[in-house]
Amino acid sequence: MLFKTSKIKMQWISGQIDSALQIIILFAAKVHFRFTGKPQMLTSLMRDEIIYPGDSGIHMTRPCRAGDLCTKELERLSALPETAGIMATWELMINSNFPYLGKPGAKTCKIHDIGEGLHAHIQRGPNEKVPFEEVKNG
Repeated sequence: MLFKTSKIKMQWISGQIDSALQIIILFAAKVHFRFTGKPQMLTSLMRDEIIYPGDSGIHMTRPCRAGDLCTKELERLSALPETAGIMATWELMINSNFPYLGKPGAKTCKIHDIGEGLHAHIQRGPNEKVPFEEVKNG
């Protein structure tokens, strides 16, 4: 997986990213690689402020429960007749394997454009169980 900036890479390894979110992002990156032959790019993780109208603020939760992935390569392939629909299939695979547990109607993966081109917003629902527990002494 690629990181858009060194700041995003440092956030990824900081221990402040929800472990369930990391699993979902790694799954999305693996499927992206299988479909495109190219690594997935993580373009956003933790934020300190709302960046567009309607932003839920989920990137500001700690541990962080949302990240954004670049979809340019999937868009390129979706425009070709022999691979049309590949981006929708990728999105469906993520949502089928990781249904959003929380707000009814919300999705774990949502492909949208907030004014800078399409990207995939990946989020972990508030009712999702964290897959790892801390080891406790005693």
